[in-house]
Amino acid sequence: MRILVLTLLLAISLLIGSCTENTTNEMFGYEKTLVVITDEEPTDALMIDIKGDMKRNYPEVEVEIVKTKDFDIFQAGYLLNEMAVSYPHDTYFAVVVDPGVHSKFVAYQIGERIVLAPDNGATTQMRREFNPQTIYYIDNPENFGDSDGDVNTIPFDSFYRQAILNMFKGIPVSNFGSVCKEPVELEIQDAEKKEGSVIGQILFVDNFGNCETNIPSSMMGSYEVGDLIEFSYGENKFIAKLGTSYSSVGTDENVAFLNSKKMLEVAVNLGNLSERYGISAGTKIEIKQAVIRVGIIRYNSSDLVDNIISGMKSEMAASGFTANKNVVYTEINAGGDSQNFGNLISGMLNNGIDIAVPVSTPAAQAALQYIPASIPVVYTYVTSPEFAGLINKRDNVAGLSDATNFEDYLSFAKELVPDLENPGRIYNPSEPNSAFSQQQFTSLAGFYGLTYNIETVSGVDDIPTAFNSLNSQGIKTILIAADNTLNLGMKSLADLAKENDVKLIGDSDANIVDGALASISVDYDMLAKATGTTVTSVVLGVDPDSKDIQRFPTSVIGLNKATAAAIGYEFPQSVIDKASKIIE
Repeated sequence: MRILVLTLLLAISLLIGSCTENTTNEMFGYEKTLVVITDEEPTDALMIDIKGDMKRNYPEVEVEIVKTKDFDIFQAGYLLNEMAVSYPHDTYFAVVVDPGVHSKFVAYQIGERIVLAPDNGATTQMRREFNPQTIYYIDNPENFGDSDGDVNTIPFDSFYRQAILNMFKGIPVSNFGSVCKEPVELEIQDAEKKEGSVIGQILFVDNFGNCETNIPSSMMGSYEVGDLIEFSYGENKFIAKLGTSYSSVGTDENVAFLNSKKMLEVAVNLGNLSERYGISAGTKIEIKQAVIRVGIIRYNSSDLVDNIISGMKSEMAASGFTANKNVVYTEINAGGDSQNFGNLISGMLNNGIDIAVPVSTPAAQAALQYIPASIPVVYTYVTSPEFAGLINKRDNVAGLSDATNFEDYLSFAKELVPDLENPGRIYNPSEPNSAFSQQQFTSLAGFYGLTYNIETVSGVDDIPTAFNSLNSQGIKTILIAADNTLNLGMKSLADLAKENDVKLIGDSDANIVDGALASISVDYDMLAKATGTTVTSVVLGVDPDSKDIQRFPTSVIGLNKATAAAIGYEFPQSVIDKASKIIE
């Protein structure tokens, strides 16, 4: 038992010792370790030759080849410094990253460490950490045999291999060559606080494109998990949500968190942030609390549109987008007149928005016409994006459709009125969504044994005239779908229908609230939530153009029993059993 305890104590002491400056390579079974940091592959000829040279001449030396990103001098410097701090103090380092045709090489010694590298700034971070007293060029021809007094005449591969071997010959570093008084320096941005922000630098980009910064947890005291952070670099910026890990956000969304080193890291969940924004090790960044400006564009006022916008905001709030904290909503309303959009959107752009959310087909058409492609657009409540001419209109666009499945709609109408043959239709042909719905009604008429009596309107004021015309023809059922004008005038239309015992069937819960007899629609609550989710994902970096148009099932049935009683109608029990909403 005593032997076991002593053995455990010895193992612990060795483990503790391995984490200190006193650690040597002999503890791991090698006299020394050579670390080659390179942007070449370990199987490239130069790397194989270096390992061969070492095995022939210094078999007691461990050789590690560390691959860094191609031509990334800053990242090579980061790895050099990190390994110098972590590895035993008698480790030798050789760097060969983007040396260039005319690059000189330098060498210096810190304690027992010897470093060989191109004079291109790769040693900047290590020199800042350890502050070597003197740096020497590797230009002494005596160390390279017959070189005609000029090491520049030696082929690079031969020069580099010999320079590494010279590190192990016991040649003093001061004999490597002339003194380098002004080595090339990379521009290092130390992390520091500014008014309302923190500035820093990307230190390292891993193979997945995740970016570690030099901003420590001590500078993140004013931020909380769930906050939105604006990252600025040059003239560009992006938003990330502060979480605790990659999975704190949805797939393909930007996330920031404090990693195991207690340094701020920024990434894309299951994606590549470095590629997404073209940033790399060395990129200077500035972070601050983000405030997202969302521009909501309405064609007109209606309870349905109100509910979509309200549901969108609620879903965004659930994702941490809190009104008047980190998101500001600006709303414009064309009042049912598309000619008003130009001036309204111009004013909105002058005030500044980060993303636009048009609600309805006319609003979406105006947004794609007047808003520059640099600002993402997420349109919603659009019946047929294809019919409205929104597809491939411009880049940076995502969309959600409330398109009714008209087979479901007509099947529902026939279930309510089994002997239905001559329903009335009122619609505004100038609205693409309404024209699309009329096309769908017409194409399916023969399958359901229907012949429509049709009236068109150009505005809300035309609705009473259109209704009276249908009523004078003895029409007792009117079908309304995908029409902003009719939704806006639904209350007055429903009143007329009740007065004349006409069954009015709509396509949203808002219609039965306004007095229609019944409705069948997509799930507008689902549409509203999906709109909020889409807006937040786009703000967090998801490419709008990568998203397919979202569509929803036509399955939500609404019934107004008060209206049914007023017109002397009784709902079939089969319909009542399926209803999602019933107004008594």
